[in-house]
Amino acid sequence: MTSDPRNSDKALLRTQLVSARAKRAAGLTADDRAADAVQVASAALGVPLIASAVEADKTIASYLPLSSEPDTTALHTALLQQGIRVLVPECVPGTAGEPTLAWIELDAVNSIELQRDERGIPIPKGQRVGIGAQGLVDANCQVILVPALAVTSDGQRLGKGAGYYDRLFAELAKLGSQDTKLNSIAIVFAGELLDSVPTEPHDAPVTAVLAV
Repeated sequence: MTSDPRNSDKALLRTQLVSARAKRAAGLTADDRAADAVQVASAALGVPLIASAVEADKTIASYLPLSSEPDTTALHTALLQQGIRVLVPECVPGTAGEPTLAWIELDAVNSIELQRDERGIPIPKGQRVGIGAQGLVDANCQVILVPALAVTSDGQRLGKGAGYYDRLFAELAKLGSQDTKLNSIAIVFAGELLDSVPTEPHDAPVTAVLAV
């Protein structure tokens, strides 16, 4: 069987982006990281989709960043201070044989007391409040902030290749109701907003982009 050239294109671009992020992260001080987090929070709170969710007191799903990723921690603090429910993912086995995302609610304590899974991804200590797309719907979630390595202005997203979010968005589509409308926002560094990224049929675009 002939391999899809888009796979090799993705792999090459991922390698380049991961390397650039690692180099950037290595040059940051603790003060730099704190400033980055504040910048992300300020920019995110100005995004209309996020501001609307906050005004409507809706749940927002996000992610806890690796040291090389745009830092969402100050944003989480700001949202919690406004009384917004914030959920973050944990990678777990799915019922269909593929891994999926479970959701843990952040609070002022467990957003600081973090542990890491076998992939090094930070997760808070706490009970899961839902799993997969249905878990977000049940939690009255209106916006999900999505990690990405690169994204285009029209929402084509390049992730790390595990497919968690593509499967999540496919699950949401299968639920098939306007009540399940969930706006997705990819967060990247400014240099990762690209004219194009290699895509495959299973790749799900995001609703909006935040480049910081």
